[in-house]
Amino acid sequence: MLSGVFITLVILHLYNPSMGFLTSGVSLVYIFCFCASVLALSVSTIAEQRRHARIVRKCAEETARQQKGESARRHLPGR
Repeated sequence: MLSGVFITLVILHLYNPSMGFLTSGVSLVYIFCFCASVLALSVSTIAEQRRHARIVRKCAEETARQQKGESARRHLPGR
């Protein structure tokens, strides 16, 4: 949320610098770097969470498949 506010301030400053949202060029650079790093971190976090969810789902499916196979073997006649 905070990076969204900063991005909005940067865009407003670029379109209308006379409003004086960002008075220093250095602060503009730091805010831009902050927003870029937050964006990169959020994309990598979402990708990592999706990868983890896919692994957990795959393990759960394999476990269910193994349990189903074991229960089928228990019900075979002659064993």
